[in-house]
Amino acid sequence: MPAGGFIKKVITGDSLVIPAGAYNDFVDAAQAHKNTTQGEGTGRQSKTALLPGHVWITTDSLVDQFGILAVDAPLSIPSEDLDGFRDLLVFQTKIPDPEIDATKVVIMQATTEAGGYYTMGMMSGVTPCKINITDSDHNFAVIEEVSFQRNKRLLSTGGSTSLQILWKPPNSIGSLWCIVKMGGSGGGAAGVFPVTLIRVSGAGGSATSRATWRYDVLDALTGDSLLLSQNPTSLPHRWVRQDGLMAFANFGYAHIAADGRVALGWINEEYVHSVCA
Repeated sequence: MPAGGFIKKVITGDSLVIPAGAYNDFVDAAQAHKNTTQGEGTGRQSKTALLPGHVWITTDSLVDQFGILAVDAPLSIPSEDLDGFRDLLVFQTKIPDPEIDATKVVIMQATTEAGGYYTMGMMSGVTPCKINITDSDHNFAVIEEVSFQRNKRLLSTGGSTSLQILWKPPNSIGSLWCIVKMGGSGGGAAGVFPVTLIRVSGAGGSATSRATWRYDVLDALTGDSLLLSQNPTSLPHRWVRQDGLMAFANFGYAHIAADGRVALGWINEEYVHSVCA
């Protein structure tokens, strides 16, 4: 606003006179701020107000800022309201189910309100949240199977999901404030990341049987433990073996499966060939 415009500072003792233009500017600024957090359920927010990695959600549950929900169906269905579906994507939400909602977790960036209000939640990015730390060596978070808070779910340490703990209070146990990265695992910004394999049991197979090697799996970039005693041929892993003597692996590539678990895609097991005399 140029000097001499509607908005001017005052000092103690001045008469407070607010021109209509200045008042309208204040209202516009307040509305813009509101649209970046909770926005009105009866209207539509500007698509430019949504931050990368965030989604608009609506819920009938009261969830505190940095609490968790799971996205469900969109509020507007294309067959019923194509314009609404294209103009502003808003998800309905539910209490997360640990069995099926590992990849649908949204961490609320503001306290939710019932009654048709929209709230911004994060599905990809870095955010604070509370996690029930059950093992200070765990570096991933999962949806807790049992929650003592009625109609709410919490996160706890364990598993190997797309919720990576970037920081937690060292050597501490309990419900603590942490920082998590949502989406991807370890160095897997593109969805595939290198892993170190440590053989823990099994045998190399024979001409009439397949190898049975099992591995502990570590993130090759951070050294974090991801999985213990894994059979790479069992779901969600994708490795395939045939009959024959096979040398064990020490390296591979993994990805995040549809259910949120770390899955081995390729490992460097090799068949051992006899040398002809």
